[in-house]
Amino acid sequence: MRYGYDFAGQPDYRLIHQLYMDETALDVLVFDPQDDNPFENIGYWEKALRGAAKYEPAKLLVAARSDRGGITISSKRFEQYCQEHGFTGFLSSGAKTGDGCEELKAAIAKHIPWDRLPWTATSRLFKTLKDAILKLTEENAPLVRLPELRQRLQLLLPEETIGNAELRAVVGLMQGQGVVQMLAFGEFVLLQPEWTNHYASVVVRMAREHADELGVAPEQQVLDARRSLAPPPSYPPSLSTRRDGM
Repeated sequence: MRYGYDFAGQPDYRLIHQLYMDETALDVLVFDPQDDNPFENIGYWEKALRGAAKYEPAKLLVAARSDRGGITISSKRFEQYCQEHGFTGFLSSGAKTGDGCEELKAAIAKHIPWDRLPWTATSRLFKTLKDAILKLTEENAPLVRLPELRQRLQLLLPEETIGNAELRAVVGLMQGQGVVQMLAFGEFVLLQPEWTNHYASVVVRMAREHADELGVAPEQQVLDARRSLAPPPSYPPSLSTRRDGM
């Protein structure tokens, strides 16, 4: 399985980025080399990672689009910053020309803590249940209870015997991939986790539009969802995933 997050950085989603950082294995922090002060954003992401990650992952600092011009700040300053802040390495890359991409690929493969990552062997039933749940995520019913999910899967797969333990195991694996989200109450399963990002961005915009510019959103308005909640995109703009099997 290959899996990764790309936090594009839209401000409306920043408040919930840390929800996806708890099991970070490697941090690849990419910045714009034309930025006059890239350390401000770099510092933000460092702080967010420290507050969310269970372990202290290796960190790579990467200058993107280096083929479009030089870095405004000297490489020596970046190397000094890397030493002071515990970055494993500093690399430059250019997607258009491919400059530095092979070196970055090698660095990523080298610094992923393979011996610490969990591995899972799955049965045929697991793969069958996963595929069926993925079909359900495409329906317009993003939130279900676990017993209801089991019933719906049993209807889809009448020839299978689906136990609670097997279903919980599959949901747990899919949650680790960011495909679904098991909520901490009521045995609810969120089949479309992108709704979390979408709803959070709506609340942030409500706070920004407060009449007295206090930066708050009345609790009752949040609970009543008093704002248009059009369906979010398949994946929110700030979050992209790559998934190849289980």
